[in-house]
Amino acid sequence: ERANNTSADAIANKDRKIFNNYNDALKALIQRNATQNYPRISLRKKEEGIVELNFSIDMNGNILNITKGKKTNATQRLINASINTLKLISPYKKNPVLKKNNTFSIIIVYKLK
Repeated sequence: ERANNTSADAIANKDRKIFNNYNDALKALIQRNATQNYPRISLRKKEEGIVELNFSIDMNGNILNITKGKKTNATQRLINASINTLKLISPYKKNPVLKKNNTFSIIIVYKLK
């Protein structure tokens, strides 16, 4: 019986690793795009802040159900910009791991250099 548990754990760990790699690549892409698309008015007004977004990704890579998270402290303009960033990169890569876990939470940091 113990052997079965071990193989189940190994599968779970492998899935977790695939999910984490997918998640890390997704977050890096979102942060890069968000920084590149920093709203001009926000730059002028020196607006900074963090936006937490929760969302899901369907099996075709479409980003859905985007909602603002509790950690958000940015202006509405930056929130809108971050939501638009997600819409711009959708659809994202398809991955079988999305069958098991397709909900994501990301913090986008808007910081002026």
